[in-house]
Amino acid sequence: SLEGKCPICSVGMFTSTQQVKGLKCGHFMHLNCYRESIRHAERASHWYRCPICLRSMDDMAEYFGQLDAVVKAQPMPTEFENLKAKVLCHDCNEFTTVSYHFCYLKCGECGSYNTRMEELLSVSNG
Repeated sequence: SLEGKCPICSVGMFTSTQQVKGLKCGHFMHLNCYRESIRHAERASHWYRCPICLRSMDDMAEYFGQLDAVVKAQPMPTEFENLKAKVLCHDCNEFTTVSYHFCYLKCGECGSYNTRMEELLSVSNG
């Protein structure tokens, strides 16, 4: 809420004269803090996460489309083709079992890459 503090700088947003950005998840932060956090976190794999709830801060469809291309361009070695991963999606809060990939794990429910691997599963042929 706007009555709280910015999760980045801890300055109250209601009394602040700085512009505020509303995030897709419903949280707020100062616009400058948002820009700085994105700028500093671009090299992190989950730079787009809200620092409060871990959901995606903005519409990530275009970026996730780029990740689809990265995954497609990096096929899994034969010895890893049967691995599955149980993942928790921070966007839809669902646990799904998906094909394991060493680059990224896409939610089987909503298609987000904002996931965390909970367990690596071995699937046998036969």
